[in-house]
Formats: sequence, structure tokens, C-alpha cells
Amino acid sequence: MDSLIRQILLWLFVFSIGIGSTASASQVWYVTESGSGTMSGVSWANAAPGGMLDTIIKSAQAYDQIWVAKGTYYPATDATGAVPADPREKAFSLRPAVQVYGGFAGTEVTLADRNPGNPANATMLSGDIGVIGNVEDNCYHVIFHDRTGLRPTAFFNGVTISGANANHATVATHQWGGGVLNVGVSPAFYNCTLSGNSAVSGAGAANNNANPYFVNCTFSGNSSLYEGGAMLNVGSKPKIVSCTISRNTAKWALGDGLYNHM
Repeated sequence: MDSLIRQILLWLFVFSIGIGSTASASQVWYVTESGSGTMSGVSWANAAPGGMLDTIIKSAQAYDQIWVAKGTYYPATDATGAVPADPREKAFSLRPAVQVYGGFAGTEVTLADRNPGNPANATMLSGDIGVIGNVEDNCYHVIFHDRTGLRPTAFFNGVTISGANANHATVATHQWGGGVLNVGVSPAFYNCTLSGNSAVSGAGAANNNANPYFVNCTFSGNSSLYEGGAMLNVGSKPKIVSCTISRNTAKWALGDGLYNHM
């Protein structure tokens, strides 16, 4: 009974921070696609430019909120924050308790003013960093978390994750999890769309010894060569709540939607 109560309390906490109803930010960072401000991004009028989003996410402190306006954003560094020799290793990556909200028009005062369901406010995190439309030079992962101690207090809310191609010829890490790859971590994803990603396995998302949360998310149009068109789970127990999984493909194996390997 005690364990059940603890689980209920955890879910209440996770949902409250996910929808932003009780979250208290240490700092709010504002980012727009064509922002003319500095990296500090202290307001919509002085928002940081889109090219700084990756750096801001990786440098923000616990319980900072990053408000990202409509537009398309690309990673600038790899998961460690370094500029990689291979541009395809670039990926967004959260720090503990950093919270990223998309779906803003760019005028909102509170989170309650945001309408992420409006297509006009779509915030796209894209791996299409090279020639637009040529997947061979896209990032291996749009989002990559590798043993950074992340828990559900770190999350993305209201973003579209698209354009990854995890197809490295020899490095297994870069063959899994096009849209999202979680290794040994448990971040959360709320109201997100994972679409148009490809991989050898786990095109939409892949979890390796990881227990992330996916709440009210949509997985569609992702394509794997092998298992897990939408999601591949290896030694993982993700929490998948109120999600839509449709029109994903796994070409040469089972699991167009989900593939679980314990």
C-alpha cells in the first residue's frame, strides 16, 4: 500500500510539472526563431535567437523554464555540449530539472496563455541540419540523453521532434533512437509529436535501460529498418500515457509501433 501511495504521489507531481500548473521557475528564458537579443533571453522583446536554443538548454540551471516560440530549431552541439567533428552527432540534450516548453506565439505572459495545440504555434526541433530534404546528412538523433541523471523533472513539453536519421554504419549508439535516444535516464515528454524520423531501430524513440515518461504524445510517420518503428525499448520500462501511435513502419522485423526487448 505504501508503494502504491508513493507511486500516486509521484504521478501527481509529474503531471503538475508537466502541465506547468504548479511549476515555479528559477528563471524563464525566451527564445524565438529570429530573436535579436542575447543568450540571456530575458523577455519576448529581447529573446535569444533560435541558434542559441541548444546552448541555452545545456547551460540552464535546475528548474529553469525555456519558452520557445513557433519556428524550426536545430542543435548546434553534441550531447556533451561540444562541437563535434561529425556534424551529424549534434543533438539537443536536457540537464537535470531543466524544462523546455514549445508552442508559444511569442506574446504570452503565463504558461496558461500558451496554446501548443494550435498548428500556427508549432515548435519544431529538427535534425535536418544539412541539405534540406536529404536525410543522409541529418543528425543521428534530435534529442540524445546518455546517463546524465535525468528524472521526470527534466522535460520537453509541446514540441515536434523530426528529421533524425540514426543510420551510422558501425556505431551502434547512432543506429538507435532517431527522434529521441535515452540511455540510463528518465526524462519526460509531454504533448510532443515525434514524426518523420528514421533509424536502424527505434526510429521515433529508443530507450536503453531507461524509464522515461511519454504523456499525451503522438508517434507517426517514423520508419525503422529493423524493430520499433515508433519506439524500441531494451531493458526499459517507459511510462506511456494517453499517446497515439500510428502509421509507423519497421521494414525487416516486428514492431511497426513498439518493440520491447528485456
